[in-house]
Amino acid sequence: MKVNRGELPEGQDVYLRAQKIQKQDTRGREAGVGGVGREYEVNLSSRSRALREIRDGIDRLPEVRVDRIERIRESIANGTYTIDPVKIAEKMLEEI
Repeated sequence: MKVNRGELPEGQDVYLRAQKIQKQDTRGREAGVGGVGREYEVNLSSRSRALREIRDGIDRLPEVRVDRIERIRESIANGTYTIDPVKIAEKMLEEI
């Protein structure tokens, strides 16, 4: 588990900025009765657009990599599957 030292999780800053802009309503204009004819302008930062593109790419990936599962299954059945404990330990330490 990662602890963000007082920093917001990635992506949450976009939400908070949107909330702040909505409260300020600097570009929104109401016309007519009951808010009919409202006009708003939304500007996304290049970072938020890049994050959206990455997320869309991830959403298009298959949830399960069947090809990899089959290769591992075959190597286990053949007795050729090996585990590198050093690599496992390194990956675990990267998460800390």
